[in-house]
Amino acid sequence: MTATGLTWAAVGMAVGRAHAAALWRATHCIGGSGYGAGLRMLLVAAVLVGAAYMGALLPAAAGWAAGLLAMSILHVGAERWRM
Repeated sequence: MTATGLTWAAVGMAVGRAHAAALWRATHCIGGSGYGAGLRMLLVAAVLVGAAYMGALLPAAAGWAAGLLAMSILHVGAERWRM
């Protein structure tokens, strides 16, 4: 994998982790605004479109999925131990 692919994979992973954390906060926040979902999806779309223009869509999407999965497991695991 090239340095460009690794960079986009790292960016995708960071966005995936941020996406999972934002989803977690949105489900546990009462009375929050609806802007979070739109901004979250705009960030994900911007990263994926930018990666597509650079020819690194697959590494960015794989990084996003890995980050989303890792952060989801961490949050679910923390919630499970809290119960």
